[in-house]
Amino acid sequence: DENPDRCIRDLIASEELERIMDTQPEPFEPPAEVSWMLERGAEIVPPLIGWGLITREVFMGVISLVLVSKGAGVLEVRWLGKAATLAVYFAIACFYFLEVEFMTWLTWPVAWIGGVGGLVAYWVVAFSYLGDARAKLAELKSKPDSEEA
Repeated sequence: DENPDRCIRDLIASEELERIMDTQPEPFEPPAEVSWMLERGAEIVPPLIGWGLITREVFMGVISLVLVSKGAGVLEVRWLGKAATLAVYFAIACFYFLEVEFMTWLTWPVAWIGGVGGLVAYWVVAFSYLGDARAKLAELKSKPDSEEA
């Protein structure tokens, strides 16, 4: 008997439907560890490091926007900036390791030395970039317009 209603009723009553439904993908949910890191990040990374980084990024963002809006191009990356980024990234990871008490004797000094040292280097490079940006803007102003020539 190939009655469609009966087939549907039999499928619903069988375990086959449950098996089919269990294979459907679940909505994406980040792993618990990722959620924990995002929720607790502001508590784990000290405010001195966190706000220093945020302020520096806003500072550099403004410099970049001014340069681009004036047609002055972009700044050349400095090796000290790359080294500072590496130090800060290691420091942030170490602050997280401190929270789970992983090798505290090693991660505490690395976190603070890398965090403060990297942050200081970040700001030194930021002011170097400010000087570079001023030079680019001055060069742009000193160039004669092609329309005037």
